[in-house]
Parts: sequence; structure tokens; C-alpha cells
Amino acid sequence: MKRVLGFTVREHTGYRPRTQKELEDYDRSDNIRHENEKDRKFHRENINEHIICLDFYNERKYTMFLLKFSELINGRVGITT
Repeated sequence: MKRVLGFTVREHTGYRPRTQKELEDYDRSDNIRHENEKDRKFHRENINEHIICLDFYNERKYTMFLLKFSELINGRVGITT
């Protein structure tokens, strides 16, 4: 993929702290039963997240990717060069 498309894919899965807005939304919908208070607190304060990163190695292919998909990206994705 690096040779043909100019980038490789990295995937990350893990927990991150919730933002203030996510905490407020979670508090309104907290109807999940947890085995203990420690579990409930962990899931209230953290959220499981799956991230896909594209690492570009070719500046021309990076530019073409941005031109082709810039409307889809629209600031929601972090791309590293």
C-alpha cells in the first residue's frame, strides 16, 4: 500500500477520557448496570475509541488524496505527513 497509494494505515483502540459534553450526555442516559462502583465510575469517565490513521510517505500522493477527499475529511480527521 505504501508503494502504490503513498501511505500506510495504523489503527488504535483504547479508552480516552470523556469530554465535558460527553459526560453530560452519559449522565442522562446512564441506564447500564455495572458490577461494582469502580466499574461504573470508569465507564462514566472514559470512552472506548477506535482510530484509523493514515501515514503518508509521498508528498504528491498526499496532495492528490487531499484534493480528492477533502470534502469528506472536512476537519474531522487528523492526517500526518
